[in-house]
This record gives sequence, C-alpha cells and structure tokens, in this order.
Amino acid sequence: MKKYLITIAPILVLASILQSCVTAKITSNKEASYTSQPKKIFILFNGAKQSKDFSVGFLVGLQAGFKEKGVTTNYYVRDPLSLDTREDINKKIDDFSPEAVMLIEQKVVHSTNGMVDGGRFEISLIDGASKKPVWKGEFEVYGQFGIDDAVSKGVKEIFKKFVEDKIVNP
Repeated sequence: MKKYLITIAPILVLASILQSCVTAKITSNKEASYTSQPKKIFILFNGAKQSKDFSVGFLVGLQAGFKEKGVTTNYYVRDPLSLDTREDINKKIDDFSPEAVMLIEQKVVHSTNGMVDGGRFEISLIDGASKKPVWKGEFEVYGQFGIDDAVSKGVKEIFKKFVEDKIVNP
C-alpha cells in the first residue's frame, strides 16, 4: 500500500500543477434594465486565423454550456477567405430568429512555442428586439499546457459570469 501511494503521489502533484497553469478571467458590464434570459442565441465568432483549433473548441464548449442551460444556439465562424457578404450573414441570423446575438471577437492570440493556447476576447450580447448591446465582457484565457485545459476552464469561467450577471439560469 505504501509503495502505491509513493508511486501515485508525484502524478497527483504534477496534475495539480498542470491544472493550476490555466488562467481564465472575465470582466463584464450589463445594462441594468436588461432582465431577459434569452433562450435562443446566435453566436457570431471572429477568431484569429492561427487559433482555429482553439476557436473551434471554445465554440463547441460554449454551445454545450448553453445547451445545459436550456439555450438553443446556432453560429457562424468568420473565415477571412469566406465569400459570404454581410447580407449573407445577416440572412443566416434572421433565418434563425434569435432572441439575442452574441458577438465574439478575438483581440489577442496567446501562444507558447508556436502553439496557440489562449487569447483575449471581446464578447457582446445584442438584444434581438432592440438591436442594442445589453452585455459586454472582456475575457482572457491562457492554458500553458494546451488547448483543451484552456477551453475547459475558460468556458466554466464564462458561464459563472453569465450566471452571476443573470444572462442564464444557474
């Protein structure tokens, strides 16, 4: 039994260290009069080209989080080489008829040894009826040891903030 504990102890310490190497923080500002909790959100994602893998994981995590909260989502990921016009994108949004549109724009790309492991994002929630911003957030996530940990912790932090700001139910 002692031998087993001695063997597993370094693994547990290493796992703890790696888990603590993910930083995720978000600050936000919500319109005080906005009390809606949209059940249908269209996500318009504008990530950096070099962080495509991170962006896809982040978007999948957001969709899963929204689904857990009873929110239906659809999305569009901006591709710099896309031939879609602004009208094409607006049609996709209109066809989905969301209660809100979430705009996510990557402002900074974090990378270690040439591998993207996070970034800073500006997030806006636009009310579908008034077409005005009702919530804004600045989100930064950095996972020194990989995309998966950064995405996982980042999504958790965002949803903690969404619950705190009453954008979604707990």
